[in-house]
Amino acid sequence: MSQQAFSLARQKIKWQAFRVLFDATVNNRYMIYEQDIKRWHGLRVHAVDASIQALANDPPLRDFFGTCGLGNTSPSGRGSLLYDILNDVAVDARIEPMATDERAIAFMHIEQLAGLDSYEEWKELVLFDRGYPSFELIKALLGQKIHFLMRVRNKFSVAIDELGRGDHTIELERDGEKIPVRVLKFRLSSGEEETLITSLHEKKHGLKTFKRLYFKRWPIETKYDQMKNKLEIENFSGRLVDNIRQDFYAAMVITNLASDMVYEAQVEVEAEQKEKNNKYRYKINTLVIPRLCRGTQKV
Repeated sequence: MSQQAFSLARQKIKWQAFRVLFDATVNNRYMIYEQDIKRWHGLRVHAVDASIQALANDPPLRDFFGTCGLGNTSPSGRGSLLYDILNDVAVDARIEPMATDERAIAFMHIEQLAGLDSYEEWKELVLFDRGYPSFELIKALLGQKIHFLMRVRNKFSVAIDELGRGDHTIELERDGEKIPVRVLKFRLSSGEEETLITSLHEKKHGLKTFKRLYFKRWPIETKYDQMKNKLEIENFSGRLVDNIRQDFYAAMVITNLASDMVYEAQVEVEAEQKEKNNKYRYKINTLVIPRLCRGTQKV
């Protein structure tokens, strides 16, 4: 088969088919391992983060996705991930034009999370960095009965800026509508002032608890490292918009399949080592997993 014939045949495959497969990996994961789902005080903990995806310098990609970089000359897409940090599940992923800001994609993530078969009201918690908070986003989260913890910048709210360090409850107001939020202000070891806001008002969760909880979002950074450097998610095999989305969601399918493989292998290893008096816990070598999923590594 010639390269041209392969390319023409590929154009007949809808990229949405790969999206359907990706969604199936999410729903199947929560269904199969339901009894082993890890939670934080009864909540599934998710993090949201965005990343720029470099694309080939071709007119169709530049026109659709837009550009960034010095002089806005580098075609790029805006990728975004909703990640279950305790269970290693990519719950939702998007690649959108650069004109779509990360907060707009966060709204898409919220809709997707609320539509999961395993979704439970007030049993989901999403962690956001300081580029995300807005009155509209908070309202959308609460409308879907999803908890949140957000890091906020100075000048996000005058009322919050005027508060001293400690644990407070205030009302955010917009056009006569009010939303009560809990505000936690503290100093980091670096000397920087940190401000978090949350929908969790239970006093059993104190300031130290939320400090530790927020920094649990770090695994989403390591997940991006895995996706970019091990799965090579930016190594797109086509130069059309649909090709990019085909490759993107195919990579996300592999991401979750790799997670399942690690989970199942770790269970087997721990069963084998249970009766042994080992000093250290055996862990699966995750470096070969992406190659196994791609069929480039022999078992």
